[in-house]
Amino acid sequence: LPGQLDLTDLEALRDFPQFDDRYTAPLHGFASADAYYEHAASGQYLADIRVPTLLVNALNDPFLPPSCYPRTTAAA
Repeated sequence: LPGQLDLTDLEALRDFPQFDDRYTAPLHGFASADAYYEHAASGQYLADIRVPTLLVNALNDPFLPPSCYPRTTAAA
């Protein structure tokens, strides 16, 4: 997207939420990173799965905090 992004403060961003708040969310029509995350989260669909499903995650994934692992919902 040459010329469509203001990259002035890119080097000042220190984490993914800051990046997503500044670039990802606005580019996709969301007001904030939190709004983007809520819309994109797959956890909201777990309760509707009706066939046995294997979910694979690494507990030491550096990109995902523990809150990203819906163990209770997935076990139901």
